[in-house]
Amino acid sequence: MLRKELVVRAHQLVKRFRQGSSSVEALGGVSFEVAKGDFVAVMGASGSGKSTLLHLLSGLTRPDSGQIFVDGEDITRLGDRKLTFFRRRSVGLVFQSFNLIPTLTAEENILLPALSDGHGGAALSASLKELAVRLGLEQRLSHRPDSMSGGEQQRVAIARALINKPSIILADEPTGSLDSVNGQNLCRLLRELSDKDGRTIILVTHEPSVAIWARNIMVLKDALLIDSFSTSAFKDAHSLAAHYQTIVEKGAPPSGGI
Repeated sequence: MLRKELVVRAHQLVKRFRQGSSSVEALGGVSFEVAKGDFVAVMGASGSGKSTLLHLLSGLTRPDSGQIFVDGEDITRLGDRKLTFFRRRSVGLVFQSFNLIPTLTAEENILLPALSDGHGGAALSASLKELAVRLGLEQRLSHRPDSMSGGEQQRVAIARALINKPSIILADEPTGSLDSVNGQNLCRLLRELSDKDGRTIILVTHEPSVAIWARNIMVLKDALLIDSFSTSAFKDAHSLAAHYQTIVEKGAPPSGGI
């Protein structure tokens, strides 16, 4: 069987943060691989290193040691300017805070990354319309963030992350501000982006009902990757949650990545 093309390869990632006079290890040597078009959910308790991992993969934070290859390029060696271009063109970021510009409309917020990168014209307008329909934002594009609900603001942030059609989408608890129906609709959209559009998605979540939409799961505990497994063997979120809890309680050794 042919090996799938790798989009992300992380090798022995270590990240520490200072807390007063002491040092806290957020990641303690994490290695894994993600193939093109895969949809990976990263699970773990608060403080396990999930969000730190996403910040490293996006280039928002640099590791203390280790390497991150995206499309074959070691982004840990890029300077700040090149990292900015990398994020703008190759990565769609969806984090817990919406980070919308309050003086801009939803449409202007969504288009900002594309316009900053020099895109425009009919193709961009078509992409905006498609995203607005898929995310239920058609009637909200002229509204500013302060007149939108939290769920609507999150959907605007997701549309903004998708507007440049990135090959990699990094999402940190993207359903956190959505009700259960809209949250599941978002998960369905992310799965479609993986299945039909070939997008590579790495999502952080603590919710089994979100993680079940992914194709593979990575489990972090105490700054280490302790296991990874496919969701295909689980019929629902409850059975996945039970398996996840068993892994966390046993503290299984690193599996070597996906």
